[in-house]
Amino acid sequence: VEHILAAVGDNGNAIIDLMNEGAFKNRITEPWIEGTLDIIEAWERRSGNDIFVGMDFDHMYKKRDPGLEYVLAHPRMELIICEGSEGHVVRDLTAGTRKPIKDALAAAYRRKYKKPIVSTNGPTYSAAETPDVSRLYQWASMMLKVQGVGVYAKDYPLDFESDPVKKYARQSEILLDFFDSFSDYVVLDLASERILESSNKYQYALAAPGELVVYLHRGEYGAISEPGGTLRVETPGVPNGRIMLRVLHPANGNSKSVPGSVRDEIMEVTLPSYAEDLALHLKSR
Repeated sequence: VEHILAAVGDNGNAIIDLMNEGAFKNRITEPWIEGTLDIIEAWERRSGNDIFVGMDFDHMYKKRDPGLEYVLAHPRMELIICEGSEGHVVRDLTAGTRKPIKDALAAAYRRKYKKPIVSTNGPTYSAAETPDVSRLYQWASMMLKVQGVGVYAKDYPLDFESDPVKKYARQSEILLDFFDSFSDYVVLDLASERILESSNKYQYALAAPGELVVYLHRGEYGAISEPGGTLRVETPGVPNGRIMLRVLHPANGNSKSVPGSVRDEIMEVTLPSYAEDLALHLKSR
């Protein structure tokens, strides 16, 4: 543990997963966890570097391990770590032939334990494998306030000049630019339940006073562009009247403003045509 901490040094952009794929049924013990946390916290006091610590819960969950609640609720672990390959972010997206566990488990745990969530890998074995699937995973992660920290890379070396990887990189850049345009991502709260009408398989919303973000995905890849239909979302505190929203096509970065209206705190927008997914951003103040 000390060797790992020495390697971290003064780098604050680091997290520690106490054990990958661990479980109490595999002879992990509470004294081992507490002792390891003691070492980390002593190092933090000496170095002045405060880093996030957690332990991924997937194998404990699958094995119905009695230590699951102890890990998730542990007051000295600031972080909950899951694996995007298991379907915790998007239920239908799992790596290989894995079966989904439970819908939006990452989001449910964020609400219950009030801790940040990190997803340590994605639902595909390579960015070059299915970049469109990776795009849905990335957007869903951000809309659930889950930090997805990479793809589940099984292919080495990765060809950064290949068309799929270039596509993945470009679409990641589009996502970052969109989220950088918000007033404050930190204060946005999970609000997908406010979506009242939409014709999409996946639909997510984030909201704060005066701001709303919506991401929609048809659940199909390589689809032909079709009319978007009507979107209706609860918008508490937004006065009646005409509004303008920014609409983004995450696949290519094309963006424009579209009109909508609010009546009795319900926003209604006629969406433009799109193939796979669409993102909307409203600033009402």
